[in-house]
Amino acid sequence: MTNPGEAPASTVAPELQFTSTPIEVEKEPLFSIDGTTYYIPKQIQAGVALDMLDDLAEKGELVAAAALFKRVMGADAYNALRTCKGVDDKGLAAVMRIVTQKAMGQLENLKGE
Repeated sequence: MTNPGEAPASTVAPELQFTSTPIEVEKEPLFSIDGTTYYIPKQIQAGVALDMLDDLAEKGELVAAAALFKRVMGADAYNALRTCKGVDDKGLAAVMRIVTQKAMGQLENLKGE
């Protein structure tokens, strides 16, 4: 008998093999505040997209969205945006749209492959 997640000894090696070494993430500018530019990944990592799915299922859309923004933008950018008095509804909506579209695009990529 095998443990969950443990393959029987007689199986062939899986086609998909991963490493725990982090993948280098290319970043692009998202917004700037008073000359400080904040960046997000050009492509959302699969784990972040999967976390979003879990949050949607377990906690609802608003909590999932907030968690997604924090994960993608990072604490510094999220807090800078949250506390900036010069961010209007239009600007915030644009940031939210960009981050959400990137995450949803990653989910579509995962489904399509």
